[in-house]
Amino acid sequence: MLKYEDFDASEISLSAYIIDQCSARPRFIALPFFPLRVFRHSALFINRNAGIRTPEDLKGKKIGVPEYHLTAALWVRGFLQHDYGVSPEDVEWYLGGLEETGRKKRIEEELPKRIRVHEIPPDQTLSDMLERGLISALISPHRPLCFLKNTGNVGLLFPNFKEVEMDYFRRTGILPIMHTVVMKREIYEREPWVTQSLYKALVKASSSVESTLFHSALRYTLPWVQQDWEEAQKLFGTEIFPSGAASNWKTLEAAALYSYEQGLATRKLRPAELFAPNTLEQCKD
Repeated sequence: MLKYEDFDASEISLSAYIIDQCSARPRFIALPFFPLRVFRHSALFINRNAGIRTPEDLKGKKIGVPEYHLTAALWVRGFLQHDYGVSPEDVEWYLGGLEETGRKKRIEEELPKRIRVHEIPPDQTLSDMLERGLISALISPHRPLCFLKNTGNVGLLFPNFKEVEMDYFRRTGILPIMHTVVMKREIYEREPWVTQSLYKALVKASSSVESTLFHSALRYTLPWVQQDWEEAQKLFGTEIFPSGAASNWKTLEAAALYSYEQGLATRKLRPAELFAPNTLEQCKD
């Protein structure tokens, strides 16, 4: 969708969408529906020989990330800056393929000079570079092979990430949004009713799934899924993954701020600017 615009509507990276909204001619308009929400303290891997014991130790280090604009990286850089005082300009960023060489960028970022970004050699991967200590840390939405091999060289910066993430939510009220849903702006401008109808359908489908999980967790294969669900409700409330801009204002505000601070967005957007106006209020059937 980002590269070829193959679909009329699509799930899309929140970070990439914010960048698009700052362009002279935005291509998409979003619905306040969020198919993927994940805490990202568990997405920060370190080489255990790099002298990193605390997040503050990342200052002056080389950090790998497949693409600078990735939404997972947006949130990691956000909590590093706001919770630990490690700004994007305090480190050097190395971009490239996680497990395969020759990764191509999906979008071109025009970053300020204060952000030091390097592309890794075309015959190397970030996973291998972290294993060998050529970079000190790695932000990855997926667990890299160098970590899964368990050689002892690579670990998590936050081994107790669940406790850290629960504390993060209690302090900030932020449950990070990874993806939203967009429609081609030309379709919205021609037939604006489509965004509201699609949004209502997505919300209805999501509610149906959550209701099924709550009432019949035994149909899923994880042994403690019911207990996990109940624990999550105690922390997040009955509606764990709410839709709508108003219910997610604090998280959206943080994402827009981080994008601006990290040199991705050219201006600090308000959450209401991100979505089709006719989806900002939930209409009754």
